Amino acid sequence: HSPKSKMKYGKKDNEIAKKLRTRSKSFLQTFEWKKLRNEVIEKYGRQCMKCGSTPKNPKNTHVDHIKCRKYFPELALDFNNLQVLCCNCNKFKGNKHSEDYREK
Repeated sequence: HSPKSKMKYGKKDNEIAKKLRTRSKSFLQTFEWKKLRNEVIEKYGRQCMKCGSTPKNPKNTHVDHIKCRKYFPELALDFNNLQVLCCNCNKFKGNKHSEDYREK
């Protein structure tokens, strides 16, 4: 038996990290994500930072991880790694690249 490794972070941090590692949408249902998502929309508005469109349905406003959660889970709840995209632009971007469409 190997000795149990010490937890580097608190229990809640480990629960969030576990959700990030899963391929399910459970991360998107966390209180932390929903709160941060709302903060991003409050600051930047609902207009897509790539194409400039504003979805009629607020549910089609996506908050995108510039550096994707899959490869950069430590940035999943980092405000500075988030941008507003419409549904189409977000789907096109996916996790293929880390293009930052925010104004400099």
